[in-house]
Amino acid sequence: MEQINIHNYEAYLLDYTEGNLTDQEQMELELFLIQHPELDIDLTELELVECNQNNVIYLDKDNLKKTENDLVSETQFIQYIERQLPKNEQEELENSCAINTALSKELLLYKNTIAVADETILYPYKNQLKRKPKVIWFNFSTLQYAAAACILFLIG
Repeated sequence: MEQINIHNYEAYLLDYTEGNLTDQEQMELELFLIQHPELDIDLTELELVECNQNNVIYLDKDNLKKTENDLVSETQFIQYIERQLPKNEQEELENSCAINTALSKELLLYKNTIAVADETILYPYKNQLKRKPKVIWFNFSTLQYAAAACILFLIG
């Protein structure tokens, strides 16, 4: 390995935890860490974390692979719901949903995003919600007429 410095000390630390350093390299690492206290690394606390490997068996892994019938995009679902999908693509999507229950569930979720108003609810004070137009009335007094006449006199 090359000389230990601030740019490659992490590789030395990894080799130290794995036990791949010679005694000479280990002494160089310890000396480097003493010379650089700003790194705040304690070799006694340094150890590798081991992960226990659990053998998990996933029974439904064949359903993870998608087939041509399973490939329906979000835009196709949205176009189907908004009735903007061409007739042949609409039939393909319906056939795919009939074959694959996961797609039919997804389509049902998209259908549930459409809000439908409940027309049985009536608000009895609906006319009070409308704003009435306000009329602005200019009440001109004689003083205002006199000021307007003075301005016209000065201009003319």
